[in-house]
Amino acid sequence: MNMYEGPGACGVFRALQGWTSLSHTGKGEGTMSVYPGIKESSAYIMLRPFFAPLRKPHEAGYLDAENWRLDLDSTDYPNSPLGRSQELNQATHPHLDLERTMTTMPTVRPGDQAWWHCDGVHSVEGSNRGKNASSVMYIPCVPLTEENARYVKQQRDCFLEGVPPPDFPGGVGESIFTGKGGYSDILNDEGRRAMGLMPFDFTSAGDAGEKELLRRA
Repeated sequence: MNMYEGPGACGVFRALQGWTSLSHTGKGEGTMSVYPGIKESSAYIMLRPFFAPLRKPHEAGYLDAENWRLDLDSTDYPNSPLGRSQELNQATHPHLDLERTMTTMPTVRPGDQAWWHCDGVHSVEGSNRGKNASSVMYIPCVPLTEENARYVKQQRDCFLEGVPPPDFPGGVGESIFTGKGGYSDILNDEGRRAMGLMPFDFTSAGDAGEKELLRRA
């Protein structure tokens, strides 16, 4: 995800993506939408670059299987510019029928959480037609791996300096703020380990593999 260090790229492995709602938000009010068929959409997205249509989008039978030929010569990867996330739409990935199939999250209240698989097609509604702001706290689920431990080390140093972490656009961040967050604001051992402020406890690991990973992390 971070091969080109573009804005919005991610240098950690996320098992799940999720957010905690800070507002009352429902359908049509700027909430999250997801595509319900993860197996089907994943297969289609991976195969899409290898097929090209014979007819134009406005012509009859455009979506029919016989209209799409195997294309192993083109280097075109639909709607995937270097250094940016891939974006799907009706023109580049027509068989997903995104305008009809994207499903919005149910109504949430402050404190409610929503989680979805990282490979799942997801988006935020294009407009908020409600009366209040739609606000969430984005919190992905990041399992412990060596690569993630390396990132946490960088994140820790940035946190203590008050500057943005590695994957975010740079700048001074909160480094010149009075009262910015610091070590004393992380109130328990679990939080300190998650922030790289305390070693992981590998003595109580369940098996040898887990123990070795914790030790190295």
